[in-house]
Amino acid sequence: SITAAMTSTSNAFAALAMEDEDDKDSKGKKNLKKKKSGTKRSKEAAKESKKANKKNKKKKEKEAKALALLSKKAASSPGFLGNLSCEQEAALAQMKSDSAAARAVGSDADLLRFLRARDFNVKNAVAMFEKQAKWREESCPADILLAPLEHLFDLGVYFYEGRDKGGRPVIWFRISQWNKKYSLLGTQATLYIMEHAFRHRLRAGEETVTFVLDLSGFSVLQADTMWTYRFAMALRDYYPERVGLILAANPPFYFSAFWRVVKGFIDPATLEKVVWLGKDYQKEIADTFIDKKYIPEYAGGSSNFDAKAWARQQVEEEEKAQKTGPSRAMDFAENDAAAVALVDDSKLAEEMEAAATAPGHASEFRADDGDDSNEDDDDDVVGGGEPTGSSV
Repeated sequence: SITAAMTSTSNAFAALAMEDEDDKDSKGKKNLKKKKSGTKRSKEAAKESKKANKKNKKKKEKEAKALALLSKKAASSPGFLGNLSCEQEAALAQMKSDSAAARAVGSDADLLRFLRARDFNVKNAVAMFEKQAKWREESCPADILLAPLEHLFDLGVYFYEGRDKGGRPVIWFRISQWNKKYSLLGTQATLYIMEHAFRHRLRAGEETVTFVLDLSGFSVLQADTMWTYRFAMALRDYYPERVGLILAANPPFYFSAFWRVVKGFIDPATLEKVVWLGKDYQKEIADTFIDKKYIPEYAGGSSNFDAKAWARQQVEEEEKAQKTGPSRAMDFAENDAAAVALVDDSKLAEEMEAAATAPGHASEFRADDGDDSNEDDDDDVVGGGEPTGSSV
């Protein structure tokens, strides 16, 4: 019995020891699991911190470059009148000596725009200027009348109001009001508003404008590759160094596919002036780029600028000036960016007839404004990149 009791006691102690080992093992596993969980949380926190730092760095870079573009002044920039090197002065003199067109119709400021566009290579600048001069002589963009285009301005597709915080005139393109069935007519309207801005809105010493491309509501109706091509070619070949800043605001997620197609048309120097703004574009524009008093009410500003009334006023002024001739039709040939000529295009006539008979309400041609805004504008970029983000 004593032996049995000792055996029973020994077994009890063994059982307790096993339970203690099991308990230690269980605690060890729990501690290991806890440690692994802590390590995982630390890695996730480090990853989030890295992402946040990258986001802040990109945001600061974006703001710095945007402010640099906004504040760039012709008078203080190399290659402009009053700030020319000896070599640049010589290039300007050589250009005037080599080109009769440059001597006849080009101011020094104009000639310098073409020289800067060609890195002060006189031969290339002369060729570019003479090509532009020939285009102007044959196509007469300054003679385009607003009357046949008035409906597009009634819709609010194009307008300009005020100046940005750098002092440049601002041209707005409200893309949701556009319809690509007016592509040829739209080319004329684009040339009209640019010519008007450059001739009537630039103050002494100013050479550039700011474009606001409001991409809210962009849809297949607005995916006009040919209009974009014509616009890009005009800026590149006939209006060099006229763009100071382009604010591309609120692109929906499917805009990136269209952008990949058309950005190849755009001059690299112009791409560097593009600033992408996300879903908070109204606040960003007001905080950084344009005073609220010059921002239209639909975009969160206080300007009650009436594009329709402005267009009507311009048409009345044209009538008073007895500009009764036909509007000059622009046709940028699809297979040759340099071929710009006067045309009597049946499609253009159809567009003009449709515009003349269409109801004067913007909603008639507006795409559905679903909530297609960029859900994450953290990766918005400055320059020639993609309109990126979680949804773009």
